[in-house]
Amino acid sequence: MDEDEAELLRSAMRAIPQLSSPAPVEAPLTSDDAARRFVAESIAAHPDKVVLFALSWCEFCWSVRKLLNRMGTPFASIDLDAPAFRAAHDVPKIRAALQEVTGAATIPQVFVGGRWIGGCTEVMEAAESGELQGLLAQHSIACGFNGPLSRYDFLPNWVQPAQPRAA
Repeated sequence: MDEDEAELLRSAMRAIPQLSSPAPVEAPLTSDDAARRFVAESIAAHPDKVVLFALSWCEFCWSVRKLLNRMGTPFASIDLDAPAFRAAHDVPKIRAALQEVTGAATIPQVFVGGRWIGGCTEVMEAAESGELQGLLAQHSIACGFNGPLSRYDFLPNWVQPAQPRAA
């Protein structure tokens, strides 16, 4: 790159603010004792159900709900974005507490018998392998489905396996 090209690049970068200055760094979310207590109590309060921390608009949360419904498995869904929930709770602190417990910032997060299973991907994998059904039985949580499952029966249509190209 010669000097003229370098100057052209510098002038272009000055003209585009998001390229010329770094994005501000947001402070990490922090939980507090009340949020940690809420998460722990929510998980413990439903020993006979799967506990699902979810968002009402999230397609991956919908996928987990569809799977659990198909399996005939009772679950408690804690919808973090529901208006009544948001009015009564500090959702960012609860999400931070949930992340402390799971190590994951994503939603959904699923618990069986107090044990963290994971998010949508992990739940689907566990259902396909039969591990989820075994955990449900171990914790005396109803499961009325024992047949083979495919995650693609539950995931959004845009999340499908790649199809081989025609030659």
